Amino acid sequence: MWTYYILLKFIFLAYVNSRPFINFLQTLLICLFLALNGFLFKRIILNFNDNKNFEENSLFGFILISFIALFINFFFPLSLHVNNIIFLTLVFLGLKFGYFNQNKKDLIKKCIYVSSLSYILFVFLLF
Repeated sequence: MWTYYILLKFIFLAYVNSRPFINFLQTLLICLFLALNGFLFKRIILNFNDNKNFEENSLFGFILISFIALFINFFFPLSLHVNNIIFLTLVFLGLKFGYFNQNKKDLIKKCIYVSSLSYILFVFLLF
């Protein structure tokens, strides 16, 4: 019985240390970041406090990121440093306005569902 446990442990460690796990983790973080930005877009621009509509917040997050990138690009070229400053500022605003004060289990579950679907579609489109 313990040999199966050791075998499963080695398989898990091989998967965790591989590139597909890192790609999935990046997809998960992008999904969470887009939902955070959609929340900020609704909260700051539309004056509407909404934590529940995860998919809708992700779509509004695309809009906010696009306008911020377009606006910043008029004054500075988008580089790694400028993008990191924007990223950290948006995450700080999300913390300040209370985006993470919602049920974290539901948030992570929705994030895993959406990122799993997008990751599976991404893998199938590559082959």
